[in-house]
Amino acid sequence: MRALLAIGVAVVLGFGGESISQLEKGCSDGNLSGCYQLGKIFEEKGEGERALRYFQKSYKEGKRRCAIGDGKGCLIVERILLNGHLGERDFEGGARFAKEACRLGEYQGCASLGFLYGIGAGVPMDLKKERELYKMACDHGVGLGCRNLGVLYQQGRGVPKDFKKAAEFYRKGCQLGDKVGCNNLGVLYQTGRGVEEGKGKALLFFQKACEKGEGIACSNLGGMYANGEGVPKDFKKAAKLYLRSCQLGVGVGCTNLGGLYLTGRGVKKDFSKAAHYFAQGCLLGNGAGCSNLATLYWYGKGVPTNRQKALFYAQRGCELGSIFSCQNYRFFKRKLGGERGVTPPSPQPPSTDK
Repeated sequence: MRALLAIGVAVVLGFGGESISQLEKGCSDGNLSGCYQLGKIFEEKGEGERALRYFQKSYKEGKRRCAIGDGKGCLIVERILLNGHLGERDFEGGARFAKEACRLGEYQGCASLGFLYGIGAGVPMDLKKERELYKMACDHGVGLGCRNLGVLYQQGRGVPKDFKKAAEFYRKGCQLGDKVGCNNLGVLYQTGRGVEEGKGKALLFFQKACEKGEGIACSNLGGMYANGEGVPKDFKKAAKLYLRSCQLGVGVGCTNLGGLYLTGRGVKKDFSKAAHYFAQGCLLGNGAGCSNLATLYWYGKGVPTNRQKALFYAQRGCELGSIFSCQNYRFFKRKLGGERGVTPPSPQPPSTDK
């Protein structure tokens, strides 16, 4: 099982662990970050109208503060626009406020603007500006900027591919608190690219990132325990780590946990639970989860036999890049077409099982 490199580059604003009542009090007292965080919380809870009120308040006050030279206000407005909290995503508006935040010394804005130059959203694509802005952010202590520089060097994007430099920037990002930088450095130690291979160090950095809430790192760490890399094999520990990864919204973690339930390693064999976690993995964009779920529907393991659903999930897994799922799809379609009186059904989104 290969470890996964986390390469997302969106800026995340940091908040403490305040309760909703504390955030509401802070928001009432003029704490702009508290108002924005409340919007995020209620959005995640599905309370759209309540979330919108806080986002609107944050947007209005953020614009006011940005106009008088408060870079943090510019950052809040940038986040609201780029995430589409008020409706459609506004990349041009987000880029304007990210640029102003950067100019005012809020260097997270520089990292965010660099990302926009890298994908050509709201500004023309410019890989040189992308790199320069990440460097500026990194030089001013923004871990995200360092990590993104590491990604550029690892991928050879706008710069010569250089795993040693990638490792240097991941390390600096990790030291500055960027959990994804810690995970990515762990991947390099696990594979021996740019650094001397060291399973122990890979474990250390995956553990550090997982503890900070990086779900991919939890799955990577689980894989090391499942495979006995640098540690004795421990499927029970792997199961706990995969569960944590899944709870953090990482599809591969859900799929890996489903695999343990399928085989009864570290957990009691349970096809129904395997199907549940494969479905979660599929929903979160992991093609292998879709492929495995398709197979369970085909053979009626843990779910009622349903070949239309098998065909649907095999096609979905193929669309998500699973070669095995593409093979399954062709096999299922051929088998259905070869059955007397059976026409291969057009895949449709399956209804929810009762």
